[in-house]
Amino acid sequence: MIRSFVALDIPSQVKEEIGGIIRELRRLGGNVKWVKPQNLHITLKFLGEVEPETLENVYRVAEESAGGTQVLSFSLSGAGLFPNPKRPRVFWIGIKEEGELEGLFRRLDEGLEALGFQREKRGFSPHLTIGRARTPQGMEKLVEGIRKMEYSSGRIEATSLLVMKSELTPQGPIYSPLKEYKFRA
Repeated sequence: MIRSFVALDIPSQVKEEIGGIIRELRRLGGNVKWVKPQNLHITLKFLGEVEPETLENVYRVAEESAGGTQVLSFSLSGAGLFPNPKRPRVFWIGIKEEGELEGLFRRLDEGLEALGFQREKRGFSPHLTIGRARTPQGMEKLVEGIRKMEYSSGRIEATSLLVMKSELTPQGPIYSPLKEYKFRA
C-alpha cells in the first residue's frame, strides 16, 4: 500500500515567503503542527493508502486530467481556517484563480470516482494548508493573527500535476513525487 495524493507544487521562493509567515504565526501560540516550507503544496485529492495496481489507474486519470488542462495561473491571497474560529483545525492561505483549477479538480474527482475513490462532498475550496491544530486550546491570539494576516503572492504558474507519495515518520511526513504530468502550454 502506498499513501498518496494528487497535488500542484508551488515555487520555492513562495515556499520561503510562506515559511516566514509560519514563523510569525508560530509566535502567537496554539498547539499547531505547522507544515515545513519544503512540504508546502496544493492538494487536489488525498487518496490515502492505495494498492500499487490501483495506482497505475490513478496515473492514467491524472495524465488524462492534466492533458485537458492549460498551464494554470493563480495567486495566493488572504488566510483563514477550517471549520470555524471557535474550533480551528486547519490553517490555510487562499488561492485566487480564474476557474481552470476548479475544472482540473472536477475532471480529477470524476475520474478517480470511477476507480472507487469517494467524490469530494464539500464544495471546491482551493487553499494551501499551512498548519493543523493538535488541540483547540490557546488559539485565540493565533485566530486573531490569521484574521489580520495580509499576504498576497505574485502570479504563480503551475505547469504540471503531481501524484505524490506520503511517508509518515516521527519527524513528520516525507513527500516524494511518483509521477508528473505536464499541462498543455
